[in-house]
Amino acid sequence: EERELADRAARGDAANADLPDVQEWFVRARVASRLHIPSDATSAYERCIGELDEMLRALDVRSSSDVPPLLHELNLASSLGLLELYSDQDSSLRSALEVADVLLQMHDEAKGSAYAEDTEANAPVEVLRAVHKLVGKHGLKAVRTAQKGIGQPHAAIDNALHEIEDWRVDGYDR
Repeated sequence: EERELADRAARGDAANADLPDVQEWFVRARVASRLHIPSDATSAYERCIGELDEMLRALDVRSSSDVPPLLHELNLASSLGLLELYSDQDSSLRSALEVADVLLQMHDEAKGSAYAEDTEANAPVEVLRAVHKLVGKHGLKAVRTAQKGIGQPHAAIDNALHEIEDWRVDGYDR
């Protein structure tokens, strides 16, 4: 998948003239992740997302439907990679939950406004996996406290935390 994104970015067109910088950070992040250098991978993913945000501001994108598909895919892939790294690191509980919230917002926008208001919303499997990892490492109480520190929990995360408690998943009692 990342090779396809890199190839599409390399072919580029006039609208993607600045994309090689973003592509380079994405590829660096994937390589560092595969080489098990999480600090470099985290920095590269953060830089990639930062570059993407700058590009979207420069393009004056006002809604998610106006985002060019390749930029959306790179943002999604970078955010998923960052979520995976944060959920593996002991000191990144809050950061992982913030990225999970961003991913859930992107998911809601892709599904439409009716889905975003659904109180029984389900999270994508990557987000659920990260939440389960976080609960296993830090305990349910710590994850709930960190989530409240960020703001109102997304319905999908709230549902996942309730299911973790109901099913007594590892970490539910801490």
